[in-house]
Amino acid sequence: MTARIRLPFGLPGGLTILGSTAWISDWSASQIAGVDLAARRITRTLQVGDQQDEPVSMTSGAGSLWVLDFSGPLLRIDPASGAITRRFPVRGRGADVAYGDGFIWVITDEPTADGGQEYLTKIDPSRDVIVKAAPIPGPGLAPVPGAGLACAGFPGPHGIWIGCAGVDRITLMDQDSLKPVHSVRVDSGGYAPQIVPGQNAVWVLTPSGLTRADPATGKITTIIRTGFAPSAMSAPALIMDTAGRLWITGSLLAVVMPGILTAYPVVHMPDLISAAADGPTIWADTGSTLVRIQVDTGASGPCSKACSGGGYRGAAGQEKPATQRQDHPPAKRQQTFHL
Repeated sequence: MTARIRLPFGLPGGLTILGSTAWISDWSASQIAGVDLAARRITRTLQVGDQQDEPVSMTSGAGSLWVLDFSGPLLRIDPASGAITRRFPVRGRGADVAYGDGFIWVITDEPTADGGQEYLTKIDPSRDVIVKAAPIPGPGLAPVPGAGLACAGFPGPHGIWIGCAGVDRITLMDQDSLKPVHSVRVDSGGYAPQIVPGQNAVWVLTPSGLTRADPATGKITTIIRTGFAPSAMSAPALIMDTAGRLWITGSLLAVVMPGILTAYPVVHMPDLISAAADGPTIWADTGSTLVRIQVDTGASGPCSKACSGGGYRGAAGQEKPATQRQDHPPAKRQQTFHL
């Protein structure tokens, strides 16, 4: 851990990085705060709701901050002035907001008599207009009224992937029609699957492990057995940095190196709430502190600045990477990763 910034928050939630500023939502105060990462201090605090428990999701894109309140609306905020430049009405209750492929993607839950129905909304930030909205398909690849699922969206080069808690599949939605293309079976374990989509692979984190699938066919090509350890405040998430490394957050932060199909534990963070990539480094929010994690990655495996020695060590001192299973020969282990 190479930097620590104290945070005077009540109950922090989402974290997104725009330029040299980390923006953190404070759930209990209905605020977001901008933290200057160079100066290591809070430089701006913005009110984004009139009630407690308002900002449920936040992202950055198209030069703006996007904050989704639980009861609506979706706010577009100018990070320089702090002004709310646009309010988008949402259908039902806010659940998730993401940016990708030049569009804002919003997931909402509309309560019904028998539960609720999730909807996906596409917004064009260049015109500040809602382009289209459609119901999110359930387990049978068809809209399921009353499902009442906790869903999240992950935009990628092939469309937007949807993962819902309690649904043992993720679904690729066409970015134009917002209709399902195909799905990949996963074991959700009751959690919303965490997804990192790419051109040639889509990575999915569930309690069963880290899965790599072919985005064109939906066929699973690799399963990495790794820890899935929720922290006291949040479920694990999956993040990719600019070096192509996959970070698995939770009470135990782990990293998967490019070309090495092994998950290496890095550091214990039992109070982790959220995390975000800032180039090749990771910023982690523990509630009271924003922590920058820098990893040395050599032949013995990755190790954070908090480690002593070459890698994560067990009680007996042996290095303990996670195991893997795959349906093709393992990739050759890369020997030089020095950042």
